[in-house]
Amino acid sequence: MKRFNNGVFHFVVFISILLFLGPGLSMHPFSYDHSLKSECLMELPQTINTGEGFQELKIKENGENGKVVERVNLQKGGIYSISAWVKLRNEKERAVRITLRGKNVRYVDGGQVIAKKGCWSLLKGGFIVNVSAPVDILFKSDGSAAAEINVQNVRLQRFNKTHWRLQQDQVIEKIRKSKVRFQVSFQNKSTVEGSLISIKQIRPSFLLGCAMNYRILESDSYREWFVSRFRLTSFTNEMKWYTTEEVRGQENYTLADAMMQLAEENKVLVKGHTVLWDDKKWQPIWVKSITDPDDLKNVTLNRMNSVMKRYKGRLIGWDVINENLHYSYYEDIFFFFFWLKMLKRFSYDLLFGL
Repeated sequence: MKRFNNGVFHFVVFISILLFLGPGLSMHPFSYDHSLKSECLMELPQTINTGEGFQELKIKENGENGKVVERVNLQKGGIYSISAWVKLRNEKERAVRITLRGKNVRYVDGGQVIAKKGCWSLLKGGFIVNVSAPVDILFKSDGSAAAEINVQNVRLQRFNKTHWRLQQDQVIEKIRKSKVRFQVSFQNKSTVEGSLISIKQIRPSFLLGCAMNYRILESDSYREWFVSRFRLTSFTNEMKWYTTEEVRGQENYTLADAMMQLAEENKVLVKGHTVLWDDKKWQPIWVKSITDPDDLKNVTLNRMNSVMKRYKGRLIGWDVINENLHYSYYEDIFFFFFWLKMLKRFSYDLLFGL
């Protein structure tokens, strides 16, 4: 769940599932279809409205490099979900996003999907509103003209906090709870009749996670808010190479070490992020200037040895190479099979820090 704050609205993007909601459930009076179809469909599927609060939106006009649907009046305190089917006419694939705009409101993203040519992709998002105001909902794609984006079946659904919480409670009862039988016995295994058992939940078992940044070291309120809710985390930038070795040969793990200690003290599991990054622009500045492949290999191996050994046994896993499906910085330099061979030099015990 991601929040955006533009001074007027707080927007929440519903990535794939919402807290405590399970697939296939239909509840009244306010049902929310939280399923997400990841495949690109050749035929536009039929839409079925369930429950109340639905509003079908119509395409109103072309605007700039996107399509605008009819203006809607958002109500203060409303929790809105929005979905649409989108496809591209010309380009092979490109990100299409939902953007909200209104008077004195800057553009704010409310959801995104990688749309493709010739087939329909489901775009789902959502937002929370803290003032009542009319807004236009715009479907945008950088670099694509409005005529190149086809948008259909735009559906907006409004909830209030009571309805939303009711759904959460109903699904918790159905999915997150189960019956437990307790029996108190003497040492001879005979049952103690009339025993009174009380249970106090100290910590949730559900692994709910959130990214953590260095400001948690400075803010008591941030720290208290975080550790009371989450049991799993990754550091936003503090373990990344451009943070730990900003200058070649001068490693500094001060922030990462302090955050690691804080997580361990509060029993928050940590996933390492990230050893290497396959996008060239996110390398340390001094790494970008290296032209000798052997020199780059040496500093890369040093980076892997340094960060993995430092946190060995303290992490649940590593993002070893970030965004390697999108970019190929290291593979292009070292060649793919040589790159795999170099990775194999690290045992699984070291590679995954277990």
